[in-house]
Amino acid sequence: MSPRSSRIGGLALAAALTACAGGGLPATPGGGADLAQAGPDLGSGLPSGELPAYHPYAACGTLVQPAGEGGEQGSRALAFSPDGKILLAGGARAHAWVVADGTLRATLDGAGGAAAFSPDGARVVASRGVDPGLAIFDGARFDRLSTIEAPAARVVAVAYAPDGATVAAGTESGIDLVRVDDGAVLRTLPLVDRPPLGLTFSPDGAWLASVVAEQGVDVLRLDGGSPHRVSGTARSIHALAFHPDGRRILIAEAFDLAARVYALADWSEEAPLPASLGSVRSVAVTSDGALAAVGEVFGRVTVLRLGDRAQLQVIVTGDRADGAGLFGVAFSPDGTVLATSASSGTVRLWCAAP
Repeated sequence: MSPRSSRIGGLALAAALTACAGGGLPATPGGGADLAQAGPDLGSGLPSGELPAYHPYAACGTLVQPAGEGGEQGSRALAFSPDGKILLAGGARAHAWVVADGTLRATLDGAGGAAAFSPDGARVVASRGVDPGLAIFDGARFDRLSTIEAPAARVVAVAYAPDGATVAAGTESGIDLVRVDDGAVLRTLPLVDRPPLGLTFSPDGAWLASVVAEQGVDVLRLDGGSPHRVSGTARSIHALAFHPDGRRILIAEAFDLAARVYALADWSEEAPLPASLGSVRSVAVTSDGALAAVGEVFGRVTVLRLGDRAQLQVIVTGDRADGAGLFGVAFSPDGTVLATSASSGTVRLWCAAP
């Protein structure tokens, strides 16, 4: 059975769609096959020549953050638990939502808006708001387990390494690699110029990418070497995602109206992933590498098949009306749920039909 026809958090997708009918805006009419010009094959995870069946996404939930908990920085942060049952959404604080029914499971006490699950889902690492250091929470109960004093500055971005033992914590002075068990700073990576808006490890843990405000993306090879800067037009790069094969990186480039794709081996640029209409603010890839979602500030999300760049669906989220529009997109681990976030603090869930 395909992962996209599996169950979400114990609730069948069909039931989720029925329970949430009318919740949020539907996908645009005719949002099925809308084939774009074919590009190079990024890999679908299936045998050569076989394309996966596509099941369109439809609105299945709206999560409204508590009043005053939106804001540009926090609204970017979306993170599913490894089992897909919980969604972390960052505002002024981090909130844990139950995906199956949209209920608020917990607000992480004393945590800022930057948060991430460990690879096994057992723990959550989070910033501490205006305070320096990191907070560690239980990944099921969301009780605070410990406080890490490092870094000795306010943390603005966090990422869990694939090994589950290390986290990257970005501050205004550098990026610290911190061992979770004892809080030891293993290494400090100097900033090229500005603090990161977000941090992402490659699937193999060999690379760490940092979105740099008003500059571009710095991609750091953790076994040595100088950082590589992917520059964009001023204020134009907002998000990135590694391809699951660990050989490519996708970068949301606002003024190109597309997500740009680069090969990590030589930084050659491949055919971009076009958006449907406007300024690109976010990008996400399913864990099997089959699909990508490209989010625009105007509130549209284009879902594409990576193998041939076919545009499969355009989702109209309705988030333009809040004054700043769409900021974040994220797929659940099995690809059956797509989450979108806006600076108002509203998070919408879109479920794939079985």
